[in-house]
Amino acid sequence: MNRRKKVLCLVLGIIVYNNLLGCAKEPFAIKDNNFGAKYEEPCETDIQIISVKGNSFRGRGELSIKNGKTIFWCYGAKHTWIGKLTYAYYTFDSDKNNPLQFVIDKDKGYLYVKGQGTITFPNGKIRKLP
Repeated sequence: MNRRKKVLCLVLGIIVYNNLLGCAKEPFAIKDNNFGAKYEEPCETDIQIISVKGNSFRGRGELSIKNGKTIFWCYGAKHTWIGKLTYAYYTFDSDKNNPLQFVIDKDKGYLYVKGQGTITFPNGKIRKLP
């Protein structure tokens, strides 16, 4: 192979490698203590959040009970945001047919799982998902 072909192959290889690195991004997660586990044990909570008023949530689904208390913010809890709701200065605006869903992950934070919509951060930045 002549020198020109070797250089071309090297350049193409670098381009492919860089594109693959771009595809291997960390999944989106909110890293804010407001979305962290308040009960630092695994749970089975799986709830659709339909309204928020301050620190109070209204929803439907399954809430875990530990030591006689309902557990909303625990590791593994799934939260599906229905409609346009604001909590801790973050606004979740979910697609009507494919709402945003997050899970509380011990290592990654409030981890996006699926759904479509936008999140407006307290600083005004908007993130479209997926």
